[in-house]
Amino acid sequence: MPYYNTPMTKLEAVNVALRGLGQEEATSLDDNWPDVQQASKLIDDLTRQLQIRGWHWNTDENKLMTPDNNGEIILPNNTISIDTSSYDRWLNVKQRGTKLYNAETNSYVFDRPVRLDLVLLFNFTDMPLVAKDYVATMAAVQLQQNMLGADNVDKYLKERLVQCSVLLRQDENRRADRNTLTDNWHTYSILGGRR
Repeated sequence: MPYYNTPMTKLEAVNVALRGLGQEEATSLDDNWPDVQQASKLIDDLTRQLQIRGWHWNTDENKLMTPDNNGEIILPNNTISIDTSSYDRWLNVKQRGTKLYNAETNSYVFDRPVRLDLVLLFNFTDMPLVAKDYVATMAAVQLQQNMLGADNVDKYLKERLVQCSVLLRQDENRRADRNTLTDNWHTYSILGGRR
């Protein structure tokens, strides 16, 4: 089946990085070949680094989080960061591990649900194709820099990385449904935080 008809697997991303070095493709992520392991780890690192920023595809907005029987709000295990949203945006809370900390009461106890924007960490395979393509290309560039030196990075790869970056940002802008009036903090506060 052609590459463009299927989602990119992590093995395919590793092979993009290996091709950047002019090496033959791996048949499995379990290969003990050092370059395969290095490329695989690099893809994991870059996947995490990319998602820290928070994109439309890894952010759950305005999610109602309800306290458990102990009054604690437990966050998903893959939570990168949180921010209060909607009518709770002025509430002072912090992420502490997988729990929400109430900085106003200096405790983990909440007496009501809280609305949060959650930035979540996904595995490589769960990201959209445009993000996978960016990570795979960045891995190829970084692997070339590590092995051959920064001055020897292939011009095509550098151009491809710029192209992938542009496509990633275009995809984000298209899918995030941004609005100049309601996505502006100043206007948002004037409107009373209504969404």
